[in-house]
Amino acid sequence: RIAPLWQQDAPDLGRLLLVTDGVEPDVLLRGDTLNRVVEQAAASGLPFVRAVRLATRNAAERLGLQRWLGGLTPGSLADLVVLPGADRFRPELVLVGGARPAEPEPYRWSDRITNAVHPCAVPDALLDLPPPGRWRAMELVAPTLTRELETDGRGTLPVVATDRYGEARAFRGLLAGLGLAGGAVAWSSAWESAAVLATGDRPEDVRAALHRLAELRGGVVVVAGGRVRAEWRAEVAGVYTTAPLAEVVAEVDSVDGALRDLGCQTPNPILTLETLTTAAIPFLRISPEGYFRARDGSRPGLDW
Repeated sequence: RIAPLWQQDAPDLGRLLLVTDGVEPDVLLRGDTLNRVVEQAAASGLPFVRAVRLATRNAAERLGLQRWLGGLTPGSLADLVVLPGADRFRPELVLVGGARPAEPEPYRWSDRITNAVHPCAVPDALLDLPPPGRWRAMELVAPTLTRELETDGRGTLPVVATDRYGEARAFRGLLAGLGLAGGAVAWSSAWESAAVLATGDRPEDVRAALHRLAELRGGVVVVAGGRVRAEWRAEVAGVYTTAPLAEVVAEVDSVDGALRDLGCQTPNPILTLETLTTAAIPFLRISPEGYFRARDGSRPGLDW
């Protein structure tokens, strides 16, 4: 927690910024983004004006944009900002050049970006558990944390990571602790990875989920009993979507709900799946080339 910095009357906060981490779609829809961080900082003892500066002026100076952004000064882009009160950072009106800013034109993504998910054909053997033996699995011990687990395969799910560009690269790992049963899920929104991943206890559902994911050109697909139960389309590089925010929130909620119906009990099932690849969380991770340990860069195999 950083509140003690200003609660102890630190002399210089000129290099401190207020930022957010990833923000979920439903939070965006409520409008609780950086403005909420500013309000929380003020509630914890930082004078409101200083809290606003840490989220605006300090950030603009760090990026070299203070000539245009970060304050209300002659020549800056925001000519007027109206707030609802002295402790709420929820602008009700912004004027630029004496007028409300125009709505941005929708960006036109190239076909190369919106047609970027082409998972390679996955051999049938990789969609099922390996034969009894001593295997290395990723065990979920927290919603986004895993540890290495020695297992004979019982109580685990096969998790396949495959190349999204059609190259013949695919790896089957094992995943414990997800809780999913009676279906499968495939996703392309993996963190810091161009992989497409899928897991489930029914190989035919895993393959159906991968097929539907390719049709959507990215996102997340949940299949059970051969039927798509929920899907979230992310056609921009397999990660983002151009759909209206309210529609995105509904789709994401539907996917999370379908995963919970299949037994996933993490607070945010999609996030749990997306982070299985990221080196930002330094534990056993998975890629189309195999497992890798983010702590030391080693690549242990499936064999224990």
